[in-house]
Amino acid sequence: MKNTHTRMALAMLFAHLLIGLTALEAQAPAVPGGVTLKPLNAAMVDDVLRSSNGATHARIEFINRGRRAVDIYWINYDGRRVLYVAGLAAGSRCTIRTFLTHPW
Repeated sequence: MKNTHTRMALAMLFAHLLIGLTALEAQAPAVPGGVTLKPLNAAMVDDVLRSSNGATHARIEFINRGRRAVDIYWINYDGRRVLYVAGLAAGSRCTIRTFLTHPW
């Protein structure tokens, strides 16, 4: 039961994040400061979310403000992580065209 509640909470958090990012993009071309994402425990993410076919295009910009390189994963249609950007260097940015219904 606890695991189900945790998964539901994570799914709602990710959905809220994705919707919020898209809404911010629609309001202004550049968001000063943006949203700071914390590294996720893969065990908490796997099989919780999955991409669905979408018609609403979105753009997400990742800026690595940390001190070391980070990997960026897309969650595919089966709920599996797919490495999309390997080793985004500290201080670098990456813009990805995606869909509103695709979690990252």
